Amino acid sequence: KRCIAISRFTRENLIRFGVKASQIRVVLPGASPATPVSDADVLRARHQLDLHDGPFILAVGRFIPRKGHIHLVEALPAVQERVGNVQLVMVGRGPERLRCQKKAQALGIEGAVRCPGFVDEDILQALYQTCTCFALPTDEDEQGHVEGFGLVFTEAHAHGKPVVAGRSGGVVDAVLDGKTGILVKPGSVAQLTRALCSLLNNPDEAAAMGQAGKKRVEETLNWDQFTEKLLADD
Repeated sequence: KRCIAISRFTRENLIRFGVKASQIRVVLPGASPATPVSDADVLRARHQLDLHDGPFILAVGRFIPRKGHIHLVEALPAVQERVGNVQLVMVGRGPERLRCQKKAQALGIEGAVRCPGFVDEDILQALYQTCTCFALPTDEDEQGHVEGFGLVFTEAHAHGKPVVAGRSGGVVDAVLDGKTGILVKPGSVAQLTRALCSLLNNPDEAAAMGQAGKKRVEETLNWDQFTEKLLADD
């Protein structure tokens, strides 16, 4: 019998639960190829979310504390000070959404923060395609829940986008620190701010990371490879 783990972190947890290491095989999941985005969809996305033509940071995920949305809001004023007119788009629903909106108001940056809730697939793909970078500073919650891998990171990579993520759980297998993105200490707004500014202020470096992530998705982190490895006998 075989147990499939979607990250090294998951593998270590299975061992702690009593599964023999020899029975576990790590098979990383991935992303589908990026869906082509029409100019009309890009314009519709920007109009719907009232986005200007400048840079914007994208986050996609359920609004729960361990995803770290609130830290993106907290980091934005310093990012704007060092980079310029940057906007933040956070797609998803959940209990933390209202808290993030209130925090943006308290910081005086509500005009730069978009929390549209659910968006249709065309809009989502347009946001992935046109964002400057993707960020979700994931953490561990009080019950020990973390990201087992983090599919949204590979989805961003499929579009050639560099990623900022929290160094927790299986995210370290989804994002290669310094190669396809930047991993930061969970909960550290200072580290998050520096990472975002680094990508936004160094477009060549950011583009190289994004292309490295895209190549990884094309060659390794995709569903064809996942299925092939899942079915392989070894």
